[in-house]
Amino acid sequence: DEGAHASFVGVLLHGSACETASWGPPHHSSRSGRGESARNDVTARSLGAGDCFGLRELFTGNRRGASVRADSAGLVAVASFERLLRMREGQHAGARRLADRLTALEA
Repeated sequence: DEGAHASFVGVLLHGSACETASWGPPHHSSRSGRGESARNDVTARSLGAGDCFGLRELFTGNRRGASVRADSAGLVAVASFERLLRMREGQHAGARRLADRLTALEA
């Protein structure tokens, strides 16, 4: 979720989703009836099979800049940042290539 500590990278294997980010100043929400402040959610990008998310935070160390929400049923592969970095240093050539490809997407 947006603002959460980033610790993993995701790859959408099947289905569709979108990244949404809050935009603009907080406003009063009457939906909850509790007088909470809310922000406008803006779709940052649509995701389909093969798309990755969470890579930027791997390089910047920042918190999540967006939330990912499913638009349809699907399947997501997840790798922790720690695991991804270990894969790059590992002995298995296939795992190194995969880690290199994932980390090259945002570089």
